[in-house]
Amino acid sequence: MGYELHIVRNEEWWDEDIGGGITILEWLQYAERDITIRIDGRAEVVAPDGTRIWTESEGLAVWTEHPNNIPGRGQAWLSFSGNSIVAKNPDYRLIEKMLKIADDLNARVIGDDGEEYTWENLNEIPRGDTPKRQPWWKFWK
Repeated sequence: MGYELHIVRNEEWWDEDIGGGITILEWLQYAERDITIRIDGRAEVVAPDGTRIWTESEGLAVWTEHPNNIPGRGQAWLSFSGNSIVAKNPDYRLIEKMLKIADDLNARVIGDDGEEYTWENLNEIPRGDTPKRQPWWKFWK
């Protein structure tokens, strides 16, 4: 199903009900200030067999400056979910962008397993442009 990174203020990314998390309003206001973030509310791809697959969410956005963005095939999506901003299978460049967003929102970036991503440990992340993981829409192996 993929691996997610979360921009959060809470101790753990799953702590949705604890106060102090990022609000949808904060995320939308951030997107207004950052000209490289476009709130689309929808992500759509065309599967290899031609099937269109999509998801919709109020805080769903695209980081428009990711060098590998291909409309209809794959883009650097960020979604708002449960007091956090989430990216599925982010590559090195998207992790860098997430760290910048986290800095601006006084938050931090953590993975599904609770590991924290920081500017100090960023150099430990592979710099390949294309992650070797499944796309977000591919639920089967």
